Amino acid sequence: MKNDDMQLIQRVLEGDDTAFSVLVRKYQRSVHALAWRKIGDFHIAEDITQDTFLKAYQRLSTLKKPQRFASWLYVIAANHCSTWLRKKRLWTQSLEETNSAQLEKATYSGYVIEENERMTEETQREVVKKLLAKLQESERTVITLHYLGGMNYEEISEFLGVSVAAIKNRLYRARNRLKKEEPMIREALGNFQITPNLTKNIMREVSRLKPIAPSGGKPFVPWAIGVSTLAVVFLMLGVGNRYLSRFQKPYSFDAASEMTVELIEAPIVLNLESKPDVRTQLGNANALKSSDGLNQQPDPSEDMAKVTPAPVDETEETTIADEAERHITLGADATTESGEHLAQGTFIFSKTDTIFTATSASTRGIIPQTDPSPMYMLSSYILHHNINLFRFPLVVGDSWTQKAGWDSQAEITLEGYEQIEVSAGTFPECLKHKTVFTDAEAGSDLQSAFVNGTRYLWFAKGVGLVKMRYEHSNGATTEAELLEYNAPANTMEYLPVQIGNTWTYKWQNDYREEAVIERFHITENLGKPMAFKAAKYEVKINADNKRVAHVNCVLTPKVGSGETIQLSMDNFGTEGLPFGYAAYVRGVTVRDATGETLPIEELDRVRWSIEFKDTSPITLSYRVLLKHDEREWPPGPDEAPYAKEDCVFWTGRALFIITEMDNIKVQFDVPENWHVSTPWNRIGNKRHQFAVTDQSDLIESFLLLGTHAERIAKSDEAEVVLAIGEGFKAAADEIQGTIEAFLKAYTTVFAGTPNGRMLFVANPYDRKGSMDGGVFGRSISVLMGGTPNENNRHFWMPFVGHEIFHIWNGQAINFRGQEYWFSEGFTEYYSRVISARLGFTSEDSFLENLERACELYLSKQGALSMRDAGKNKSANSDLVYQGGSLVAATLDVQIRKLTQNQKSLDDVMKQVYREFGLTDTPCTMDDIIRIVSQIIDEDFKPFFHNYVSGTKRLPLAEYLGDAGVDVQIEFDEVLPDLNYVLQQMLHINSLTQTGGGLIIHRSQSGGYQDEDNLIGINGIPVKTFKDITKVAKDWNIDDRVELTLERKGEKIILPIKLGGTSDKPPMVFSGVNVTIAKKENSTNAQRAILAALLGYSR
Repeated sequence: MKNDDMQLIQRVLEGDDTAFSVLVRKYQRSVHALAWRKIGDFHIAEDITQDTFLKAYQRLSTLKKPQRFASWLYVIAANHCSTWLRKKRLWTQSLEETNSAQLEKATYSGYVIEENERMTEETQREVVKKLLAKLQESERTVITLHYLGGMNYEEISEFLGVSVAAIKNRLYRARNRLKKEEPMIREALGNFQITPNLTKNIMREVSRLKPIAPSGGKPFVPWAIGVSTLAVVFLMLGVGNRYLSRFQKPYSFDAASEMTVELIEAPIVLNLESKPDVRTQLGNANALKSSDGLNQQPDPSEDMAKVTPAPVDETEETTIADEAERHITLGADATTESGEHLAQGTFIFSKTDTIFTATSASTRGIIPQTDPSPMYMLSSYILHHNINLFRFPLVVGDSWTQKAGWDSQAEITLEGYEQIEVSAGTFPECLKHKTVFTDAEAGSDLQSAFVNGTRYLWFAKGVGLVKMRYEHSNGATTEAELLEYNAPANTMEYLPVQIGNTWTYKWQNDYREEAVIERFHITENLGKPMAFKAAKYEVKINADNKRVAHVNCVLTPKVGSGETIQLSMDNFGTEGLPFGYAAYVRGVTVRDATGETLPIEELDRVRWSIEFKDTSPITLSYRVLLKHDEREWPPGPDEAPYAKEDCVFWTGRALFIITEMDNIKVQFDVPENWHVSTPWNRIGNKRHQFAVTDQSDLIESFLLLGTHAERIAKSDEAEVVLAIGEGFKAAADEIQGTIEAFLKAYTTVFAGTPNGRMLFVANPYDRKGSMDGGVFGRSISVLMGGTPNENNRHFWMPFVGHEIFHIWNGQAINFRGQEYWFSEGFTEYYSRVISARLGFTSEDSFLENLERACELYLSKQGALSMRDAGKNKSANSDLVYQGGSLVAATLDVQIRKLTQNQKSLDDVMKQVYREFGLTDTPCTMDDIIRIVSQIIDEDFKPFFHNYVSGTKRLPLAEYLGDAGVDVQIEFDEVLPDLNYVLQQMLHINSLTQTGGGLIIHRSQSGGYQDEDNLIGINGIPVKTFKDITKVAKDWNIDDRVELTLERKGEKIILPIKLGGTSDKPPMVFSGVNVTIAKKENSTNAQRAILAALLGYSR
């Protein structure tokens, strides 16, 4: 095709106009299809087609690469379209301006049926235009050229100047997006006929024209060697990028016959003494990227700039710039070989022309008891976070070292080529990729052993990964092989990442009884995302329809940050809900500064992509339906939006579609008598306008809007906004008084108050005797089954006290790396001890809580250090929270003992706050050790080394005995794991232990009802969790048991078939019985320590 064009162009230049008629007939449908797609008028597109060929005929002698005639013709046509649109903008609506919102009232399929009933040629074109408006710009171009222009993949590739693979991907996405309507569009576009005499009309006009003579020399004769040499001399003499960027044309030292150079006020800087080797200079010049302002050419398949684009000089040939950074998403799901679902995950890559890197991952699924998490997906073995899987160019023998997942060190080597035979076939010359992992800290010795070791990967060109062998440091081995794949045959990449590519693997290791089948698929391949320097949200809620939030957001782009807008919703906590929070979002639209609606690509119902090359602000609009409270919510109802008579509760995750943005402001448009309670700071005197710290602060927030009561609890610079629902308004004084007491007490502990703001939301709960509480960032949400008062303070007050303490420890004081044993453990201790000092809890209650903390800590102590437990604090909460609180308690007692009760843990907290809370300097464990040692004038490093970094058991009886209390510890028998028994075997998702029984919640799928009271199993009474595990000691999977329930005052028998993932429940150390009581023979010094610790004198 290219050679044919070259011969035809040579004949035209030699005076044979019939050769040009051949070119017209060959390309007229393609040019017309492009013009119609851009301007939206079928007949005017014919005029533009004619003008395009006339201009091409006139300028043909200026074309330097005749083999690029097709893409050169594209530029001319695009220029004519842009000029026409500017001149006719007031009365012509382009295809891009077509308002697809008018189609929202009916499905596209319904709309097509309706239009077909009264179809004429013109109305059919209009329908197709509107249907095509669903597509992205690049997809619309390709599908129009394919069906209307009659071009195949290769011809479109040549015409647009992009790869065949990219054309196939765009056409695939277009067809997939149109789905049912695609056959109709294919037929309609195929039936559209341009004027039969178009070629004749063009050639008649051509006969009246004379081609423009070339500016110098013949078009195919090299002419710019001298100028190229001049450019090299400039580089040798020190002309840097600053001046070379002022050349009028892109340049390449490999294109000596193609350069057009014009120097405009280009000073020459002479610095002969410090010039590097010429070879180095040439290498640097050739390595210049688009960020240097060189070689920047638009992708011809994309639209021209929307706002008065400057015409492109058709004498220039379009070249495709080096592809910028790509963001690639790989979805994965894993099942056992027998079909049981195990897990699913999303893995994100970044690909440039120098590296291929795994940047982030999110996984969720069932982790078998025998599986050393986090290795429950094959993807986890391969895609360590932030490790370069490839470095380009690929050279056998290359080796590099990086920090990899789980704090390991990785040494990667490309060892050579080998033939590999797997189920999917035999693959010769596979690239052998070796990585040695060392020094991993993955949370346990077993987990670390599974990361450390040697991993071999074999990649086949055009296929991807075909085999893996992971030799773990503990002697175990994980092996995987490719079963089947679907990837384009024409790619030469070792890991092809075109959208739609799929791979299926089978893998197994020594810890699995059954092999795992894992399927990978590429779901997106996007350019560098656009970042925004400002975002202003406006949320409107009407009183008569308060379950609908209308959201607008004006986003101002950062110049040069990217050309793809990526929008998303955070989906944390939406497990089991298809599409997460986005399931409640409707009508997502994006408009540019002129009001034109931009095409949106919906990636997976929770993310959206928009191609946008402008730097003017855009407006995002959508609405969110508050229907979240119609279903059970995995984290609990306190963390999901709900509506009460007087208010609506929202979370930032459920309300805001986000992108990469700074300088965030949120304004609310609500009825005049409504409050808007948030954790954010108000802007000036503007009643409902707030400044948000960052994107995390936006989504990690609770909001309460309505006629609820709003109070402010303050202590110096710290304040807590109290948002109290209608049912609790009578308790507003009690709640405010409690929180203000905590604030003042903590201010005394730290000898100061940070400038912090928190939100505390309290609303009635329909489950009597229950409480659900959640924390997002600086927001606290509580639902209580009963009015908070002085008599039930013990029920809700510790939770509130814990979260208020975080204003200091966790927000003002931050750590370099995680030190949750301190930020959570010490916070837990102070919430208890300050409650006692304030008189909210009794001495006996404090000691009972100390007993429980000891039991929980001792039941998990030994397998993992407190510090390592913080790497997964949710799974290791007994060590992190309770173990950390006991470190605080024993330190408090020991400091008081060693200083004759003159110093305490309060002095440690004061010093930590002074050094780190007021300075924004990150704190470390070594800083804590140093401060403690200074206060007691003794080296306390061994204490932290043994009990925090190490796994030695705290000598609780000895240390707490110095406060005049006696600690008795008795170890229990080995019993089944309670969580496994409840969730896997009995299918109970939530069980609350009360004085009158065990209350079941959120377990309808197991045949239960909310508020069922479990009182017996197989005729044996059960009142506690331990009663259940004792009964379950001899249970097996598929056994049948009978549960005795109290349901609405009646006693019923519910037969249950036991579930599970193993024959028997996993056995664990059931716990410890700890008794703490005041010594009868304590000394005065010991009694003084306890009295001072609890804030009273004896």
